[in-house]
Amino acid sequence: MIAKIALVLLLAILMPDIYLYLSLWPRQRHSRRGRTARLLRLLWWVPSMALVGMTAWFCTLDTFVPRSGAPLRVFLCLVAMFVVPKLLISLALLCRVGNKHPRRGSSPEEPAQSRKAHHTILTAALVVIPTIYILLLLGTCFGATTDIQVRHFSHCSPDVSKEFEGYRIVQFSDLHLGTFLPKEGRKVVEDLVDKINHERADLVVFTGDLQNMVPSEIEPYMDLLRNIEAKDGVISIMGNHDYAQYSGLKGKDAEESIRRTQELEHQLGWTLLLNESRTIHRGVDSIVIAGMENDGDGKHFPQLGDKDKTLETAAPGAFVVMLQHDPSSWRRNILPDAHLTLSGHTHGGQFVVFGWSPVKWKYDEWAGLYTQDGRMLNVSTGVGGVVPYRLGVKPEICVVTLNQNP
Repeated sequence: MIAKIALVLLLAILMPDIYLYLSLWPRQRHSRRGRTARLLRLLWWVPSMALVGMTAWFCTLDTFVPRSGAPLRVFLCLVAMFVVPKLLISLALLCRVGNKHPRRGSSPEEPAQSRKAHHTILTAALVVIPTIYILLLLGTCFGATTDIQVRHFSHCSPDVSKEFEGYRIVQFSDLHLGTFLPKEGRKVVEDLVDKINHERADLVVFTGDLQNMVPSEIEPYMDLLRNIEAKDGVISIMGNHDYAQYSGLKGKDAEESIRRTQELEHQLGWTLLLNESRTIHRGVDSIVIAGMENDGDGKHFPQLGDKDKTLETAAPGAFVVMLQHDPSSWRRNILPDAHLTLSGHTHGGQFVVFGWSPVKWKYDEWAGLYTQDGRMLNVSTGVGGVVPYRLGVKPEICVVTLNQNP
């Protein structure tokens, strides 16, 4: 991930540092104060050199991100603490430099306007920098580890049969177990399992991204995840991160990694659906739980979903609950063949301020409930994420109750 933008990162790290160093540091010699200044000038470069070194190390990795979550956390914190503020201050100083050298033939108003722009940018920087630190602290130290929320909603449809009136499905999604530090991960997963079991669901479904890159990330949590209970068990699907495409593995090694992930889900006692479905019976009535493989854009995310194959054993007219990791598949591929679709993938952008999130630039459906012609999509914001940061988007599990009437 970082290797793809390494050049941009290096320029963002080094250019403001070089500019500020040349602009701000006085050249004092032959005095105690001068020696102190030289020491401070040396210390000035420490954060940048650490970031340059980490960027270079990330470029040597064949994985999407480091397999341990700690280096990525440190890197992102350093970027927010040092790179962004220096960029803003550099911009303000560049405006000031422009004030000192007005163009020939410029009007008297232009230098004044330039000075005003300088003061505006400097003031904005002094406001933005503390804001960045506060948002970083809140999202990293509190947002990513806050208690998992439980969101309840109903899906009402005349196609829900009498025997399934009040049927409860718990959905959880996007664990990304490789991101958690060991003690933190145990606490989060214990809390998750307790909250799921507290709901006493008829069925539990997992809608993909159990790992970040490799199945070994799942193994420390097997004993906890086995404790999830529901009358009709746990049904799961694969997310884009479960296909080893971010692991750096190729060919047979990648295939073996995918097989191992699938094997671990089976060992958990989960029913993993790979473009297939299962029918759940209550007396003479039934519903179909269909599980598509990841159906992304085919460029950045695997496009392996096959709706026809997934539904080929479903009885005509059956009430269908579709599990699909990527919500963009709902309009592109699923409608109108599923009554209720449960997705994840977006994490709600992991950052929402006043109802806005950057994920809205890519996805029309990115968090919560969406309906069309009596069909419903629920996009869970999930539990984890590759980047351990959440602000305004709490981790969640979702509880849907099926009803015939509103």
